[in-house]
Amino acid sequence: MKQKNEIRFDATARSVFRYAGRLQAGTSVLNTAAVLRSNIRNDFLNPTYILRGTGQYITATGRKIPYGPGSLMIRMPGVLHHQFHDAGEYVDKYFAIPAPFFQALLEQKLLSPDRPVIDAGLHSWLVARFDGLADELAARGERELTLSMGSCFGFLTEILLAVTVREPHYAEIREGASLLEQNLGQRISPAEVAAKVGMTYPNFRRLFTLHLGISPAEYRIRRRIEKIQSLLKSSDLPLKEIAATFGYADIYTFSRQFSRYAGMPPGEFRRH
Repeated sequence: MKQKNEIRFDATARSVFRYAGRLQAGTSVLNTAAVLRSNIRNDFLNPTYILRGTGQYITATGRKIPYGPGSLMIRMPGVLHHQFHDAGEYVDKYFAIPAPFFQALLEQKLLSPDRPVIDAGLHSWLVARFDGLADELAARGERELTLSMGSCFGFLTEILLAVTVREPHYAEIREGASLLEQNLGQRISPAEVAAKVGMTYPNFRRLFTLHLGISPAEYRIRRRIEKIQSLLKSSDLPLKEIAATFGYADIYTFSRQFSRYAGMPPGEFRRH
């Protein structure tokens, strides 16, 4: 990823940990060879504002999403991922808040696990706000920590709302994503969804991919596989019955697509 013009900021490493580590803020500084951090799964919501350095956020299914100066990388609670840092200096500002805040943003369609990296741009005021949150968290008494949680949550919401305002047809895209998550065992084409939200399919597909990082068809497949994964862990239904329930022509087609996205056949996934 091409480096953007830099702004001035304090690059002193700093970590403020409160509330048993579920409430954090600070500055991360690295200067190492290229490194891969594997199997990251947080139990809190962790927005990270990258100021220097480049790399890739890698999803559990292997999708690589580049980041660099000006990127807001959001580690979401319970979402397995990996992170690759390119060689050289890396600096970010970050905070972390308890997982329930994530659910609220998810329900408001302001966050999506399919879009963990957002282009926030390089801005001095964003740096100042991140530093201010760290100062506030360090100064709070134990009984005041919920105030810091509110400050962090409000700030993140501001950023996400600003992103949605500048992106065309964001509301229609989020409505389309909700429709694609429904009735996963039935056949529905992305073109039908585009028509329901009042857009032409080429425009819907282009903007959907821009906003969420994957095509509408890919999005629906991912939601179907996630639903099947949950069903495999929570029930003893035969694989043939699951395949039929979710509209697969036969168990072989089902197993092939499941393996592609989950990294293993459905029977092996159930045994893990």
